[in-house]
This record gives sequence, structure tokens and C-alpha cells, in this order.
Amino acid sequence: MKTHQELTHFAGFDWVKDHHDIVVVDVEGRIVSEFRIEHSLTGWRQWKEKIAAFP
Repeated sequence: MKTHQELTHFAGFDWVKDHHDIVVVDVEGRIVSEFRIEHSLTGWRQWKEKIAAFP
């Protein structure tokens, strides 16, 4: 696992009962991705696919 200083991106979740809105920012605080996933197995698979782009 990387130390906090080595991280290049951070994600924030709006956790709702049936879906989650997610924002990913870089170390400068710029939004690099925003998306929504369903609170389901399919949604969490989408989460894994979408964050794979960020080291």
C-alpha cells in the first residue's frame, strides 16, 4: 500500500441507499472524473473498472 504522500488521486462518495455518486480528484484538487454507480454487484464492478484508470 502506498503512503499518503505517494497517492496521486482521491475519491469521495455520496453514499445513498440505491446508488453512489463519486468524484475523483488529483493531488492538485482538480476533478478528473465524476460518475454514478448503482448499489449492486454490477455497480461495484463498474467502480473497479472506472478507477483502474487512476494509479
